[in-house]
Amino acid sequence: MLFHALLCLRARHPQRLHCPSANHPMGIRVQTRCQHHLPTLKGSCMTSANTIHVGFIGAGKMATALAKGLVSSGFVPADRIVATDVLPAARQGFAAATGARGVPGIEDVLRQSDVGFLAVKPQHMHEVLAEVARHLEAKH
Repeated sequence: MLFHALLCLRARHPQRLHCPSANHPMGIRVQTRCQHHLPTLKGSCMTSANTIHVGFIGAGKMATALAKGLVSSGFVPADRIVATDVLPAARQGFAAATGARGVPGIEDVLRQSDVGFLAVKPQHMHEVLAEVARHLEAKH
């Protein structure tokens, strides 16, 4: 997952993780040769991740806002974003607002994404993390 990847990058290459960058539209600059988690960055500023697939577990207002920002900034196209939510209406709203796809379950999000965001309420985090743990693969 993204947060794990950034922590891993910091642990493996602490001198190569720089944040923030004044000249980057998202205020982020990652310089690393680490191919373990973020293979598309290839040592440059995160200006485009068109080969990364992004997933959201939770498709409410926060996930929608983040996805819209990723798409509108050009960081990742909408067709490379998926989201799930326990409420079908939230999945449909996410898809309508972002142009991305809503999928039925956490397993679907993890199977189709390289980087994931947990966008659920704190009281649901424990059960969501347990479900995520059952479906993690080496690429995550």
